[in-house]
Amino acid sequence: MRFLLALKRVLYGRFFKYAVVGILGILVNLAVIALLVRYYSLRDWRASAIANCLSNFHNFILNNVWTFSDRRRKGFRFVTGYLSYLSMSAAGLAATTGIYAGLVWTAGYYAQLRGVTTGSLIPLICQFVAIVPGVSFNFHLNKMFTWRKSAPKWAHEQTSCLTLFPVAGSQNIE
Repeated sequence: MRFLLALKRVLYGRFFKYAVVGILGILVNLAVIALLVRYYSLRDWRASAIANCLSNFHNFILNNVWTFSDRRRKGFRFVTGYLSYLSMSAAGLAATTGIYAGLVWTAGYYAQLRGVTTGSLIPLICQFVAIVPGVSFNFHLNKMFTWRKSAPKWAHEQTSCLTLFPVAGSQNIE
């Protein structure tokens, strides 16, 4: 029975939902890369940056509606929420784009040394490998900042420094 309860917590937990959204985001990301490679012959860092930005917005919408539905952002808070999500994800987006560029360059270099051409599958593999590193990091940052729980009640009350950090021998007069 405990095992089933633990399994239920995992399957319905936030990180599981975040991971499902992330997997869908990877599919969006790879589809965008595939389209950019096929129709625009775009294989450099710009392809990764465009795919990253589109999948980032896609992930924010799904996370806002499903993963963090109890903390959903609406109206103007949706815009500020996306800006927060984007800023929390910026390091991951930059790392993904940089890793992608390095992997594609390396694959192209070795293909050129061997006298073979790289197919359109290489950019997809490189992008997938580049996406993996920041998932957990981005989850925790966004959980803490973008969809944080509302501030505790005591944070809204008027407090003084002496109330929070009493000095030895002083008396709080309130």
